Amino acid sequence: KIIRTNLLKAREFLSRMSHNAHIVQEWAHTELKHRSNSGSSSDLKNQLRETAQMAADFRSLSRMQHIKLILWTTLRADQWPIGQMPSIASLRNLGANGELDLIRLYEELKRDAATLALPYGQQFHDDVLAGL
Repeated sequence: KIIRTNLLKAREFLSRMSHNAHIVQEWAHTELKHRSNSGSSSDLKNQLRETAQMAADFRSLSRMQHIKLILWTTLRADQWPIGQMPSIASLRNLGANGELDLIRLYEELKRDAATLALPYGQQFHDDVLAGL
């Protein structure tokens, strides 16, 4: 029962992070659209593009892990023999050798989003960090 609960919690956690990444991606695209019409610096525009791309990459990677969690839940992985049970913690690492850390990527995305929020004031910056 505990393993099933943890699988469901992991699904919810990953779903929320993906949703937040989608919001950041849309925000970066909107800012970029508004900045394109004004004389904003190319550094800011590049940062907006990079943040949007980072959010899109995170969403793709998290979607793959979310599919695994759905599959494990559907196949009742919580009832598999102990040695065959999947590791929820292993979902954090992606890539051939586990070189991509999903949590680290999300933290980087949060930092980028907070940096983009600074021109709107410290309170907005803090609110963005708290919301992510």
